[in-house]
Amino acid sequence: MTILMKKLILLLITLFFITPCSHGQGVLYFSTFNPAAGVNAPTWASDFFSPPFPPGPDYYAELEMLSGPLLLPVAGSLTTFQSATLGVGADHYVVPVTVQFPDFSPGTSVTLAMRGWHKHWGPTFPGESSDSRTSTFFTVVLGDQANPANLPSSFDGLFIGIVPEPSTVVLGLVGSSLLFFLRRKS
Repeated sequence: MTILMKKLILLLITLFFITPCSHGQGVLYFSTFNPAAGVNAPTWASDFFSPPFPPGPDYYAELEMLSGPLLLPVAGSLTTFQSATLGVGADHYVVPVTVQFPDFSPGTSVTLAMRGWHKHWGPTFPGESSDSRTSTFFTVVLGDQANPANLPSSFDGLFIGIVPEPSTVVLGLVGSSLLFFLRRKS
C-alpha cells in the first residue's frame, strides 16, 4: 500500500470515531420555578384529611421521556423538592438540575412527564400508588449547553394525592346496607 492510501485509511478511521463524539447533545434545565422562562409550577401533596401541603425534601421528582408506549426515566433528572428553609413556598418546587440528553441533538423535540413520589419508595418510581403521581405530558425542544431548554410555561406542576384505600369490610357494609334499604322499599 502506498503512503497516501495508508494516510487516507487512517483519516477515515479517525473521522469514524471522532465524529459521533463531536455532535452536540440536547440540554434541559429542569426547574419548576424559573421566572425568567415564565415557569411557575408548584407541586402539592395531600393526605386526604388535611389541606394540601408542600412535598418538601421528603419527596423525589424525576423527568421521564415518552418512548413509544413506555415512559423511560431520563438519566440525571432525579432530584428532590427544596426545603422550606430556603424561603416561603420553596418546598413546592424541585431542586433544579441541568439534564443532558446524549442521544438527542439540540433542536430535537421530546415528550416528557414529571413524576413525583415519597422517598420511602426509594429513588426509583414505584408506579402509580397512593403517594406517587405522574404529570400530564408536555413537549420540549431541547437546547444546548449555552442555552438549555426550560419546562414550558404552560406546565402546571403536579398534585400528589395520598388517598386512603377503603377496606373490604367497609365496602361490604355499604353494599349490605344498600341491599337492606332497597329490600324494605319493595
